[in-house]
Amino acid sequence: MNAIAAWLLWRQPVSRRFLVASSGAVLGVALIFWPELAATGARPNAALGLGLSFFAVVTACVGGFFTLSLQRRGLPLVPVLAWSMGYGALFLLGLSLATGRGLSFDSAWTYVGSLFYLAAFGSVIAFTLYYKLAERKGAAQAALVGVMVPVIALIVSAVLEGWQATPLAVGGMALCLVSLFVATRPQA
Repeated sequence: MNAIAAWLLWRQPVSRRFLVASSGAVLGVALIFWPELAATGARPNAALGLGLSFFAVVTACVGGFFTLSLQRRGLPLVPVLAWSMGYGALFLLGLSLATGRGLSFDSAWTYVGSLFYLAAFGSVIAFTLYYKLAERKGAAQAALVGVMVPVIALIVSAVLEGWQATPLAVGGMALCLVSLFVATRPQA
């Protein structure tokens, strides 16, 4: 999505090789999660979850292009991200209060530690690095980071939680890695 949007909005060139390789990476992610995707008909809310996931990807793409557009206008990255994250937090706070869910907080060190980790490393640092990468390499190549996330997460899950890889998941992970290699290789 980022490659096509960057081409449409800014006429950033995108090679056929990159499009084919990035499509292979998306297919690899689909293979990793194929059992869950195939079971959507058996679970009443699975289609909603799949739709919300796709909506999240589209929203992330649009938000990314807003951020990159502001950077191209000369606005500094960190304040743009700070304001964006602030608006996002206020929106989610309003949504949680409006739906009656409210706020919950657990003072256990595991909760506080994971909250801190996600806020600092999973949001502030990760987004800053991502947009620096997008600024240097382009939105399309930076978006390939999203293909690595499930691969890394499943490796961590296998080590720490005992996740058992299926042959399909291993094949999907391999397809992701090969596709990333092909997509990020320099042009001949």
